[in-house]
Amino acid sequence: MTSKKALHGYLDRLRENLEVLDSAIDDTKAMPKKGAEGRARLKAIRDLVELRNATLLNIKAHLLGRNETGAPYEPEDLWNDNPEIMFERWFNSQMAPWTREDLKLTCKDCGKESEEIIARSDCSHVDLCDVCYEKRQTEDSKKEQSLPSENETIPSITESLSSMATTIRSLPPDQQQQWIRKLKVVGVSDELIKKLVIEDSVSST
Repeated sequence: MTSKKALHGYLDRLRENLEVLDSAIDDTKAMPKKGAEGRARLKAIRDLVELRNATLLNIKAHLLGRNETGAPYEPEDLWNDNPEIMFERWFNSQMAPWTREDLKLTCKDCGKESEEIIARSDCSHVDLCDVCYEKRQTEDSKKEQSLPSENETIPSITESLSSMATTIRSLPPDQQQQWIRKLKVVGVSDELIKKLVIEDSVSST
């Protein structure tokens, strides 16, 4: 049997098996019902039905999983309301043939749909096309280059702290204590406060 549509995915393979088995069962039913051919007909139908049931069990296990004994879960384990009907609805939707359109993903940035779009692990697993992925890589590289180096950052921080300490030391004692409390609230350690404010204030006198 040759399908007119290309098959994709495990469920499509099982669906094709069901189509072949259903066709074979119909052909076997048309065989003579009497004599040796009738007996061969019954045996063939029995074997085909067993194969069909095994294929359906494989499909159920693929959709619902298996329990600790290896048997497929029953629908009742997943749905509380109308479990049989809900499972049949889901079964029919899952067994619809895949097409090439089903394999396409949409690029998060440009909206393009293509089979070449993939989830980029180094971009928070976002679906991106090659062009948008390169753009993001370029932008990230520029951001890294624009960040100040450690040698540039440390003097800047030191200058800011020194300027703040000078400002605080120039305030009256009650306002100095207010600023010290604010510094503690935002997480500045007692050791750093002592060094920048108290010790520097003593040394400057």
